[in-house]
Amino acid sequence: MDGTLTNATLYGYAVDNWQTPAWAREAVVYQIFVDRFATGAEGAPVGDGWLEPEGMIQFVGGDLPGISARLEYIADLGVSAIWLTPIFLAAEYHAYDTIDYTQIDPRFGTVDDLHALVTKAHSLGLRVILDFVANHTSDSSPLFQSALADENSPYGNWFSFGPQYKHGYRCFFNVASMPQFDTDSPEVRRYLCDAACYWLHEFDIDGYRL
Repeated sequence: MDGTLTNATLYGYAVDNWQTPAWAREAVVYQIFVDRFATGAEGAPVGDGWLEPEGMIQFVGGDLPGISARLEYIADLGVSAIWLTPIFLAAEYHAYDTIDYTQIDPRFGTVDDLHALVTKAHSLGLRVILDFVANHTSDSSPLFQSALADENSPYGNWFSFGPQYKHGYRCFFNVASMPQFDTDSPEVRRYLCDAACYWLHEFDIDGYRL
């Protein structure tokens, strides 16, 4: 059967009547892997400040100031938006295992660095899209650690536990370090939405990749 806003199909779920903004329909997006793109304060040469990890699954040293210093180069490519991989406090270099949705990982920079990046990007006609991982968190997250340690924790229903799960809890593609949120919980939805709204309102970012 055909799906509509009032009669969604099995694989369609209408949340509201929100419409995609016109700029997004025409956007040419340049994705930036924050830890691997560029490092250093504005004007620093490429390569200045890189770390020397023993392997490629460790932090290399890319950061927000490094991106800001190269925004003119990106704008000259003809793109209209940049999409940053996650910048929030995380355990791994890729940062898709968020520990705290309200903090920028200090290895990537500061709130002032993000403000400066957004301001400069907008002055060059570039939109800024942040990656927001709303499906799962890090097993180092205080929320998960509380739920794991105490079945009476206020965060106990934020995750799914049980013997049916390989690691004793539901996680992203069975990766033990990425426990999955139970987004059927109103508290989880409120927490994630509040965090998302904070960065939208306080930093004037243009959207999220979810």
